[in-house]
Amino acid sequence: MLIAVAAGLGLWLGLRSDRQPAAPSFQSLLAYGTPRALSDFDLEAGDGGRLNRDRLRGRHSVLFFGFLNCPDVCPTAMATLAAVDKSLADLPEAQRPRYVFVSVDPARDTAEATAAYAAHFSPDILAATAPEAILEPFTRQLGVIYAAQPAIDGAYNVDHSAHFVVLDRDVNVIGIIRPPHTAAAIASDLRQLVTAP
Repeated sequence: MLIAVAAGLGLWLGLRSDRQPAAPSFQSLLAYGTPRALSDFDLEAGDGGRLNRDRLRGRHSVLFFGFLNCPDVCPTAMATLAAVDKSLADLPEAQRPRYVFVSVDPARDTAEATAAYAAHFSPDILAATAPEAILEPFTRQLGVIYAAQPAIDGAYNVDHSAHFVVLDRDVNVIGIIRPPHTAAAIASDLRQLVTAP
């Protein structure tokens, strides 16, 4: 009798777990099990406004960090974001992700210049930067690292993380998209993410 009850309980639990929705399967997004809250931040946006929690709340966001003199990684990543944006243009405005480019070279890149750079790829990419004292803690909590190399004849490079950071509608970090970046795979993942109930 006890064996029959145990078997019945095991079958019931097994069927119950089968009814739970499966976790989404992504091609490029490395989703965190638990969203990570961000502390307040306030960067200067290239359109004259601010980049902060209030500005990003309500829609998913994809952030990329780079600099204007970046020779290859940044232009490639920005072109990928523009292609993803174009692929998702059929979504309602309220569902479409925001794309944000943040310069990690505030000594050379003004907010206005950063905006002009981003607009070259897509007018939908929001651009921002901030003084080092604001930028460094913001990037650190997102898991983004960067470091300016020693200058040679006045010129220098900035090493930086190349992944995209994905935020949910409540401005929590929910995952990253690591390179190599493939626009079709990223667009597919984001479409699944933003259309989920």
